[in-house]
Amino acid sequence: AVSALACSPAAPASRRRAPSAAAMGMLYTGAMDKGQMHGKGSLVYQNNEKYEGDFEHGKRHGYGVYSYSDGGRFEGEWVDDRVHGRGVSIYASGNRYEGEWVDGRISGQGTLWYADGDRYQGEWRDGKMHGQGTYTYADGDRYEGDWKDDRRHGKGTVTYAAPEGGVAEKYEGDWAEGRMQGYGKYFYADGGAYEGEWADGKMHGRGVYTFPNGNKYDGEWSGDLKEGYGTLQYVNGERYEGYWAEDKAHGKGTLTYLQGDKYVGDWSAGKKAGQGELYYANGDMFRGEWASDRASGFGVLLYANNNRYEGAWLDDKRHGHGTFSHADGSRYEGEWSAGRKEGKGTLYFANGDTFSGFWSAGVISGPGQLTLHAESPWNSPGL
Repeated sequence: AVSALACSPAAPASRRRAPSAAAMGMLYTGAMDKGQMHGKGSLVYQNNEKYEGDFEHGKRHGYGVYSYSDGGRFEGEWVDDRVHGRGVSIYASGNRYEGEWVDGRISGQGTLWYADGDRYQGEWRDGKMHGQGTYTYADGDRYEGDWKDDRRHGKGTVTYAAPEGGVAEKYEGDWAEGRMQGYGKYFYADGGAYEGEWADGKMHGRGVYTFPNGNKYDGEWSGDLKEGYGTLQYVNGERYEGYWAEDKAHGKGTLTYLQGDKYVGDWSAGKKAGQGELYYANGDMFRGEWASDRASGFGVLLYANNNRYEGAWLDDKRHGHGTFSHADGSRYEGEWSAGRKEGKGTLYFANGDTFSGFWSAGVISGPGQLTLHAESPWNSPGL
């Protein structure tokens, strides 16, 4: 999955301090100097928590073990009554930290083992994952890179656990506040791959996505969807270049087909719709209206042999009223249905004669009227 994992489970009691050694109600057993705890000793607090270790001038200082009333325990170095240096803390929750402390807080290099099986190893600041570190999740996911205040932030790589017999997904790139943000590469389990810009954990901005089948989209994205201007190159050689909306061709665009045909025009929701021109590899050209990927409405088809149809279309076929003109100068003007002459129409011959009548399934059907031009020999009174 593209979305980032929850990456900052809290380290319980990572900032907790033991009560001050000057607190009232304590029981101290050990070395003293000038009325102060000094040297090896044991201090039991009123809440039954206990410190055993080194003291210096009344303060915990050196090496010592602190046992909490909830069952937690710290063992390590102390300076001036605070945990400072290296130490091991075992929490009542079952979490365990081993590493460095500064002024009573986890800071520096250290490893935290979580009771649920997660583990973080790396840098800390003020009790939070901060700097370089590796977080390994109990389910096998793993993040290695930069952290800031318990969140992935900066450069980093996350590798997701692969299902049995499957391929692991992986992201390498920029992070901000726990999410993929900036520039990065994502490798999908199905073989697809994306390289480009990210925002809020999603493909956003400019980027290239290579599909498992080899198709490739290079263009703009918004919220994991193709949005804006881009080019989709198909592995079979076809190519769409133009505008997109909600992951589909939408707006002005050009589609070049494998056999050499080319459509230039409007698109809507992934289909040709609106005004457009289709240039055929054989030299024919259609210009007109489209709906649902088909010529529908008014349009003109210019044939390579200079024939021409101008009129109504429906589902890629001549349908309604239209005129078909032959290169020899003759033409038919009338009604069409499903690509053929159907209904009332007039045939204009190149010599000026006309025939008006009815057609059915593309041929003359029933009586009609033939009108001869004035110069026709069949119009001569002498014949």
